[in-house]
Amino acid sequence: MMRIRGRPVVLWRVLQLVVMFLAFVIALIITFSPGKATFDITAETEYVRYLPQLDPAQHWPMDSVSLFGAEETTPRVVSGDLRFTDPVQVTLERRSGGPLLVKLEPTRERKQEGSDLALRIGVFREHGGESRTLYENAVIEIHGIEGRSIQRGKPIVFAVRGSLEVGRSVQSEPDASLALLRSGKVTKFVRSLWGNGVVMAGSRELGIGDEVTIDRPLSPELGLVRVDERPAMSVAYRADARSVRVGRPGGSDYRIRMYAVERVLADPMLQALWTTLLFLFGCFTSLIGYSKGTQQSKADEYP
Repeated sequence: MMRIRGRPVVLWRVLQLVVMFLAFVIALIITFSPGKATFDITAETEYVRYLPQLDPAQHWPMDSVSLFGAEETTPRVVSGDLRFTDPVQVTLERRSGGPLLVKLEPTRERKQEGSDLALRIGVFREHGGESRTLYENAVIEIHGIEGRSIQRGKPIVFAVRGSLEVGRSVQSEPDASLALLRSGKVTKFVRSLWGNGVVMAGSRELGIGDEVTIDRPLSPELGLVRVDERPAMSVAYRADARSVRVGRPGGSDYRIRMYAVERVLADPMLQALWTTLLFLFGCFTSLIGYSKGTQQSKADEYP
C-alpha cells in the first residue's frame, strides 16, 4: 500500500523537474537567440579608409577641387561629381585644419590580379557635362575648408555606403605626421523582444590612436563623413554585426560584442519575460510543495 500511495508523489516530482527544465530552456533560447546587434560608431578622426559599395546612385559632389590624375604633377581645378564605377579603395586624410586629401586606388584584390591594362577607379563628371575617367591612382585636394563652411555655409558632406575603417594602427614608434583617430564612441543597439522598437545596450569610448573596424557586417555600413571648420573629420555610421574590432596603439586589440546580460538589462520586455517565468515557477513550486504535504498528511493519518 505504501508503494502504491507513493507513486503520485514520484510523478509530481518528475513533473516538477520537467517543467523546471522546459522553463529554463525556453528562457535561455529567447535570451540567447541570435539577434542582430546594431553598432553605431561616431568619431573625430584624421584618417578614414573606405571601400564603397558599387551603386550608380552613390556619388560625391565636389566644388572647385584640385584633381591629380595618375602621375600628374599639375592639378586641374574641377567641379562636379565623383562616381564610383569600379571596386576602389578611397582614403580620406585631413590633419588638424589642413586641406582634405581624397586618394583613390584599385582594391588589393584587383592589384593582385596583375592585369597589364590600366585599372579604372572611377569617373569624375563635371557640371558642364564633360566626364573624365580615372585610372590607377588619383588624388583630389580640397582647400579652404574653413571658408567654405563658415563664410559660405557649405561644409563638405560625403554619404558612405560600403565598408569603413576609421583611424590607423599605431606601432610602438608613432610618426608625428601620421593621421590618427582623435576620439569616438561605439554604441550598441538591439531590437526589442516584441515590436519594432530598438533599445540602447551600452557604449564604449574610443581613444586617440585607435583603429575601428566592424567585423563581418551583416548589413551595409551606412553613414556620412563631414568636414567643416573643426579640425580633422567627423564620421558617423552604423551596421548590423556580431562585434567591432578596436586596434590599440602598440599592436594590441579587443572586440566589442553584445552580451546576453546587456540585452536583458536594456530590454524591458525581456525583463518582463524573465520576471513572469520566475513568478510562475515560484507558484508552481509552492503548489507542488502543498500537494506533497497533503499527501504526506494522508499517509500519516492512514498508515
